[in-house]
Amino acid sequence: YSNLQSSVDTWRLNRNRLIHGMVRSHPGGPTVDILDFVTDAQLTAQQGEKLARAVCSWSSRWLKQQTVQAKQHQVKQPQLGKVKKEQSKAKKPRK
Repeated sequence: YSNLQSSVDTWRLNRNRLIHGMVRSHPGGPTVDILDFVTDAQLTAQQGEKLARAVCSWSSRWLKQQTVQAKQHQVKQPQLGKVKKEQSKAKKPRK
C-alpha cells in the first residue's frame, strides 16, 4: 500500500457503509440485492484482512527500527556501587 493510513480509512468507510446498510431500511425505498451485498461484504472482508496484515507488518518493522535506534543511542551508565568504591579509594585519609 502506498499510503497505509489512507487505505485503512477508505476501507473503514466502506465497512461502515456495509454494516449500516444491513440494519438501516428506508420504507418504500428500493432494497439492495442480497447477492450484491454479499459480494461487497466478502470483498471488504478480504481487503480488511490484507490491511490488518499490512498494519501488523508495519508495526513489527517500526518496533524493530525503534529497538535498533535505541541500542545505537544507548549510553553506558556506570554502576553506582563501582563509582562509590572508586571514589572512596581516591580519597586519602586525613591525619
